[in-house]
Amino acid sequence: MGKATLERHGRERLRRRFRPGQVRLLFIGESPPASGRFFYVGDSGLYRAMRSVFQLVDPAIGDEEFLEVFRASGCYLVDLCAEPVDKLDAKSRRDSCRAGEASLERALARLQPAGIATLLRSIEGNVARAAARAGWHGPSIHLPYPGRWSRHREAFAGALAPMIGGLVQSSLTGEPGQSRAAQPEGGPLIHGNRAQLFIEPDGRSVPIEHGPFHAAAVPFHRQAGQGGE
Repeated sequence: MGKATLERHGRERLRRRFRPGQVRLLFIGESPPASGRFFYVGDSGLYRAMRSVFQLVDPAIGDEEFLEVFRASGCYLVDLCAEPVDKLDAKSRRDSCRAGEASLERALARLQPAGIATLLRSIEGNVARAAARAGWHGPSIHLPYPGRWSRHREAFAGALAPMIGGLVQSSLTGEPGQSRAAQPEGGPLIHGNRAQLFIEPDGRSVPIEHGPFHAAAVPFHRQAGQGGE
């Protein structure tokens, strides 16, 4: 068994340790980064950006406990491609993403998330095709990737924080669907038969799309407050 295969198996074992019993929001990235960093190791840029959003919603969340809070909130992260693609040429990268649709289709069929959030614009079509073939029906949101520029991280936080508030609150009450997220103050539920918009800090909007998906509501909750993994 090659080194790359061993590394992939190690990543996936670690990822499964943090899989929630019920996936309420499934984040879908493009691939683990070629740098060797990994969200569930806690050393990637995406990890830091995601942790910051959770701590913005609830400052009591400590660095060491973030991944457990992420899991307890019903959040889970998977990748379209099992191996890094961020150093590939454009055609090879597209081909790898297209090939990854089959495994994502299986993951969606197995996990049955209440909602999904794509983390890179270029994979939105791949995710939509995998979801359709899996027979998955639910709301999806396309998040701006929190890259190296501060405005991107701010846009990511602005789009994600309204949803995370309800998920974290539900994890604290232990009653998913029965907490404050079920009757949000100052923000709507996301329903499968209509789209909502989350407004980014610069005034642009991040659409929640349903396309071919028609499903029950997911309690993404608006709270006050400020490609690879």
